[in-house]
Parts: sequence; C-alpha cells; structure tokens
Amino acid sequence: MSTATPEQFCVDHAGVSYNTIREQIQAVDFGDCYPVVDSDGRLTGECIPGDTAGYSVCDIGSTGSPRSHEHATEALIEASGSVEIMADYEHNAELFWQNLAEQLPVIAQQLQSGATEVDAETWAQIQQIEGFSGGPAHAPHAIVEVSFPQSFETAADLQSYVDARCSGLIIAVSSDGLEVAFGDKNHSPTEAEFEALSGLTADYVDGVIAEFILATQTN
Repeated sequence: MSTATPEQFCVDHAGVSYNTIREQIQAVDFGDCYPVVDSDGRLTGECIPGDTAGYSVCDIGSTGSPRSHEHATEALIEASGSVEIMADYEHNAELFWQNLAEQLPVIAQQLQSGATEVDAETWAQIQQIEGFSGGPAHAPHAIVEVSFPQSFETAADLQSYVDARCSGLIIAVSSDGLEVAFGDKNHSPTEAEFEALSGLTADYVDGVIAEFILATQTN
C-alpha cells in the first residue's frame, strides 16, 4: 500500500489519466474520500469526501471516460446537473404523454424512442406535468431515472441497455447463456461473432450502438 497521503497523491498526479495509474490509486487508502477526475478521466489534484455536494461517484471505463451509476466506487466527478430518463410503459399514462407532447414535444419524441438526457430544471418540469404520477404500485410514475451498470450480469440486462438507446439491435445468446452477439433483422450473427458476456462493458456496447445507428442512418 502506498505511504503517500491521499491528498498529496492526488496533487502529485494532477492531470494524469486515472487508467494510467489505476494500480497506484488502488494502493492508496482513501478512507471515506475519493480522487476527483475531470470529464476526460484525469485526476484534478483534489481528494474529497464521497458525500460532497455537487459531486457524484463514478467508475472509469476502458476508454478513460467517467460513468456515474449507483454502484460506482472509483472516483468523484463534478455533477453535470443532468439526468438520464426513460418511459415506464407499465404506468398507463395516456394523459401524461398527451400533455408532454404539447408542452415539451422534442423531449416527448426522444422518450418515445428510448432514454434521453435532460437538465435538472427540465426533469423537475416533467415531474409536474399532469399524469406523471398516479400509476400502479409497481410503476407509480410515467417517467423514471435511468441507472445502468458498467457491466452486464445477464443477456436480458444487456438487451434492456440496448433498447433504451436504440431500436432494432438484437442480442443473440448462446445456449449456455454465457456468450452473446449483436444482430438485427437483416443480420444473424455467425458463431465467430459471439463473445463472452462477462467481458462486455458499457463503453464497448456504446460503441456498438453508435456504429449500428450510423449504419442505419446511411442505409
């Protein structure tokens, strides 16, 4: 374990990518504090408690990009003030969707296609629209905040992640459920395209989704 204090370690490594010194960081006893990173995953030189207002806990993906989620443990990043939201279609909310389409038509269209990101002010406005609340116990609100994992425990988790970001990309699953491949209505994956589910990260899947959307738009 490193003998450097957490504060001094972060000062000494300001501007360095978290991924570059991941093992060194993990050797430091940060206690209740975390190193702070910027939007590119580089240490800012700060080391602050995890419950500091205006910051959220994040993990650093394989590409170096920070991703905040409820199980994150690696670093802190200054909160952007935005949230990712998606529809809960088990909340029978015809009145809400009608009102949302009238008041925020662009957001309504984005939500009909999957998850979208809005700022805190818009999210607060959405929650005040008539029809937002009052659904059944298992789906009390028409729109919910999204919290996605860095990795995927099951193929169903992976498919849910994909469905929230695009439509048409299909997850094929091996007979033992341990490998997956990506396909669509025009492409059935070959055996060589399957890869271990346990090795997939959200960053990698985001890249697959981006390529799929680009190909769909250009065809």
